[in-house]
Amino acid sequence: MVRIAVSIFIIALLSGCYNAKKATKQVTKAYVKQPQVTSLLCSKFYPPVVEYRDSMVVVPGESTIVTDTIEVECDSVGTKTVCRTRIVHKPDTIYKATTVTKVDRGRIDYLEGEVADLAQKNAKKQGFINVLSIILGIIFLKWIVTFIIKKFSI
Repeated sequence: MVRIAVSIFIIALLSGCYNAKKATKQVTKAYVKQPQVTSLLCSKFYPPVVEYRDSMVVVPGESTIVTDTIEVECDSVGTKTVCRTRIVHKPDTIYKATTVTKVDRGRIDYLEGEVADLAQKNAKKQGFINVLSIILGIIFLKWIVTFIIKKFSI
């Protein structure tokens, strides 16, 4: 009876282990055997995110210099040449540009998971560093107290 109970406990314990390695193997196997099913499920669970960004684009107008030359003939004076120079400004062109970006939602979720894992590891390391600094502070404080006691008791 005890053997059966231990066997059932071990089977239940081992059947509950579903780690990332096992999940990766199963998804890879499903992709190899039924790629259309996995692609359909991936597109359903992780639809692409479309972002629209509007921006204003200003194209500066060009300035050109136009020179007009006019020759006027007068009977009494002779020929007189008049040069007239003017600058012609073309107005700036302003238009609205829309940028459409498709972002893979699966990649975003994966990277968010990685960031969460790294933050958790960093928190553990930070806790260890805090404990270590407290211990070192206590040791240093003890050393200072013993030094002061020895110094003034002589």
